[in-house]
Amino acid sequence: MPNSLRLLSLLLFLFALPSEAQPMSQVAAAGITVSRIGVLPDRAYSWDQIHTDPTLAFRPVDSLRPAQARRYWLKLVLTNPSQYTAAAQLTVLPDLDNTLSYFDDDAQAWRTRRAGVAVPTDSQRVKGLLPLRLPGHATTPFYILVSLDPRAALPAAVRLQVSLETAAAAQKASFFYSTAWAVSLAILGLLLLTNLLAYVRFRDRITLYYISTQVGGMLYVTAYRGFFKVLWPTPIFSLLLPPTGLSHAYTFNNVLMHLSVGLLLGGFVQMTRAYLTTRVRLPRFDAGLRYALRAYLRLTVLIALVNVSGFYLESYTLRYDNLLVLGVLLLLLATAVEAYRQRLPLAPIYLLANALPMGFILLVAVYHVVVSFDNNGNLLLPDLAIISYALGFSAALSM
Repeated sequence: MPNSLRLLSLLLFLFALPSEAQPMSQVAAAGITVSRIGVLPDRAYSWDQIHTDPTLAFRPVDSLRPAQARRYWLKLVLTNPSQYTAAAQLTVLPDLDNTLSYFDDDAQAWRTRRAGVAVPTDSQRVKGLLPLRLPGHATTPFYILVSLDPRAALPAAVRLQVSLETAAAAQKASFFYSTAWAVSLAILGLLLLTNLLAYVRFRDRITLYYISTQVGGMLYVTAYRGFFKVLWPTPIFSLLLPPTGLSHAYTFNNVLMHLSVGLLLGGFVQMTRAYLTTRVRLPRFDAGLRYALRAYLRLTVLIALVNVSGFYLESYTLRYDNLLVLGVLLLLLATAVEAYRQRLPLAPIYLLANALPMGFILLVAVYHVVVSFDNNGNLLLPDLAIISYALGFSAALSM
């Protein structure tokens, strides 16, 4: 086995290991507890009134009603029994536009921090996260102004949720998935450089289609992890706030996500047709691939245009989008299997190089259809697809 193949096999094994990121429930084990939560509809109160007026009643509620108010004050009292200062990460749903007010002991003054899906200055990979510092042996009040952005489609009532995670656990998870992204990007970058040099030299169409899949893969894994939101937190084209409180926004990151899938599928379909000469040898499969790809690309462009125009459809259409991706991938695999069954000359090499990465991409689509697409990029299947893609490429070259 070549050294590169051994290295890629090792990377595939390492990425298959589970992440050691701590769940949010471990915050309680660390001793940080929510002592009291109260909500107050905002009536143009001043900041002095909010944190000093004892007549303002912060009452516990389980949901916010946009018809009653578009802005709510949330009072959160956290207790840290440890003798050491604790760092935590706060998430408040709904997470459209939240402003945290906290007391800075060093400056002896109140400070604010704004975050949320609809906040143009929030350039975090996962928007809406609010960092906290809790002094040891102390009970500390925090105030969060929860704004229900009028640009978003709002339900009659939206669930109010508060969750905490230790900063160490959040940083560990972020580092793990950022490292996975960097490794995947490096692998695809090396393959892209190799194939670009080959294309410049030979001007081969199959190599060009292969390059399309690599560019698509680089864009996909970057958009999937939300790094384009770090580079371009704006524009925010459309917004949706469902009753669960987990907000959705269509941004440039989503546009590039759609583009990446189009490049991936387009590259795979065209490469398959050219490599296996399906137009001559497998005409029915060839027609199916052409029509399936056209249907997907047209649907994707239509959905993107609607979302960009200000009407958020992504959460409604994404499952069907992934179903169509699933159909195209299954058709690609069926075409390759049929080519192998008919003993077409290049079918074994094609299957060796592409069956495994296509399988992982198929699993990503299945996951988003069956389980969820709200995972903040914390899923290793795309990275496994990329590593297996390189693994298959190396194996095919060694034949």
